[in-house]
Amino acid sequence: MTDQTHKQALPWPKWFLISACLSALGGLLLIGIPGALVLEAVYWLQGLFGLQPRVIEGDAAWPTAIMIALLWPLPITPLAMLHHRFFPNQTNLTRWLFCLTGSLLVTLLITFMWLL
Repeated sequence: MTDQTHKQALPWPKWFLISACLSALGGLLLIGIPGALVLEAVYWLQGLFGLQPRVIEGDAAWPTAIMIALLWPLPITPLAMLHHRFFPNQTNLTRWLFCLTGSLLVTLLITFMWLL
């Protein structure tokens, strides 16, 4: 494998890893507000499906929201690698949108299942 081939093969994962770290840091600096938004969305989805949500209120809600805000960026880099493997000719904007949307959906699904 030549140096040029190696640069073309994986030039971008470090940027997705950096974006995931910055997203987690931003969620921590915002004191879990992004995680609280995910919690509210999950409560709404559970009500939409007619399920009785396990509502976390008061002092227990903020640690949960902070944990969600720290965990939601984790799927960004694996999703970027999968997207690059199956759709190598897509633009970077498409890859970023796919990764961020996929990460949010994975987080909603995991939180939804955890609160059942």
